[in-house]
Amino acid sequence: MHDLIPLCRQPVGADTVETFNARDLHAHLQVGKDFSTWIKAQIKRARLVENRDYIVFPPEGGKLESTTYGHGKTAIEYHLTLKAGEHIGMVSGTAKGFEIREWFIARANEALKNRTSALDRYPELKAMTELMVGVAEARDRAAQAEAEAKAATLAAHVAQIQAARADAKVEALADTQRMTVEHFVLANGLLQKFPYDDHRRVSDWLMEFCLQYAWEVPKVSVYGKPWTEEKAFPLPAFSAWMRHEVTRFKQQSLRVLRTKP
Repeated sequence: MHDLIPLCRQPVGADTVETFNARDLHAHLQVGKDFSTWIKAQIKRARLVENRDYIVFPPEGGKLESTTYGHGKTAIEYHLTLKAGEHIGMVSGTAKGFEIREWFIARANEALKNRTSALDRYPELKAMTELMVGVAEARDRAAQAEAEAKAATLAAHVAQIQAARADAKVEALADTQRMTVEHFVLANGLLQKFPYDDHRRVSDWLMEFCLQYAWEVPKVSVYGKPWTEEKAFPLPAFSAWMRHEVTRFKQQSLRVLRTKP
């Protein structure tokens, strides 16, 4: 089946590929139309592109000699690529067309199978290339790991900055205003819930809380009392204390409910 149509290698565009004379395909398909009309119709029908799917040898010259067909006229030769011949055979819709299509496919597969790269012909070059590829891939992995490490370091640095800013905001808030326990209780109408006898317990809780966060607890002057100074706690400490009291009251209420018969 390899001798259905003679093949030759010729430059088509930028590549040198196997081609065949379109007249041989015309004869094999047993087409009734004259060759000139048929080949022009096939080029238009298959949308073949010159110097990509086929090449033309004009009467004035060319790499192959033109053929003279009667009356002293020199015919134009069309040489097609195997892919173009396969397409023409496929669209012909005849048994001969199917046969020639299968032949072109077999020739293309055979050419692909027999094609060996320069790397396969030179084992040393192949080994060197594989080594270079491996080194390049290792460098890419190392660069990616380094970039990820830098990103993680940057993220940690940003987190530290944000935490420092948050601490600074808390400290700034703590420095904005301080109040004594009595002042806070009276200002917020909490004297009924937290009478004077309970203020010492509240003060101890606030002092322990401020020590945990290293907040300064200065003393301020007071009047009308046996003592002249009292501790002034930052407002965020009072907010934490109020949350603590709400939780403590809920726990006490649950204990009361549990002890009731």
